[in-house]
Amino acid sequence: MQIALVTALPQEHGAVSKMIGSWHPYGPKSLRMFRSTVSGKEIILLETGMGREPVQTALRNMLRVCRPHLLVSSGFAGSLTETCSVGDILLGERFLYMESLHGTMADECFQVGTSETFAPFCDCHGVRRAQMLTLPRPEAKTVLSRLFCERPTAIDMESYFVARFGMERGIPVLCLRGVSDGLHDEIDFDPRDISDSHGRIHAARVMHAVCRKPALVRSFYRLWRRSGRVGEELGKVLYAFLDLSTEYLETLAAESRVRASISLTEGLRTGTRAF
Repeated sequence: MQIALVTALPQEHGAVSKMIGSWHPYGPKSLRMFRSTVSGKEIILLETGMGREPVQTALRNMLRVCRPHLLVSSGFAGSLTETCSVGDILLGERFLYMESLHGTMADECFQVGTSETFAPFCDCHGVRRAQMLTLPRPEAKTVLSRLFCERPTAIDMESYFVARFGMERGIPVLCLRGVSDGLHDEIDFDPRDISDSHGRIHAARVMHAVCRKPALVRSFYRLWRRSGRVGEELGKVLYAFLDLSTEYLETLAAESRVRASISLTEGLRTGTRAF
């Protein structure tokens, strides 16, 4: 069985990569993709970079090299509810996309039919179910939390596009993300300001951002500390997941097909809550 672990940044897969140990480059040099094994299963690590274009490009290029039996979208996320705290590990079940805080929802949202097969694992490792809202940039959580208050929700920049790719290509998808910033931890910078066109963070851009706005030092430090702690917890859960038996994971993959859910055509400005 071949499983692709899809993350945007090295910080998101650092812990589980160390636990697995030996990795080998896989595919063309332009693609940050590596291969290893866990308990007889082939694990493909795909580091995409942040945001829509980098993740879509990386997934398309991956498919030229291999076709995994399961995509695992993983990394960090920001909570929009009090019930999901820093350090919690979330299982994404529904995927939404919103272009901007005052814009419209994407016409489609996606649902992953995780069944009760996965419930014992989630209970054992404290994994909580949630919906994932993908945004092109961080937005004010105080506003978003009022719009998405009916169920546990977290925000990221990639999960929606992994789910859509899985549906279009007929590849099952599972989403496991760690909460790196809580409801009251606002992200006061745009990740695009510190990353290149491939969605990868550059030290020079970070320094430039700090020079322009010295207060960001405190923001970066706090996020770095939270992410380090969450990364360790996420790594433990991911390794435990990858270490499950091939038979169990094949059954889970068969139940984790992505399907398009209700159409979301009304803008949030109308006050409509189709979701």
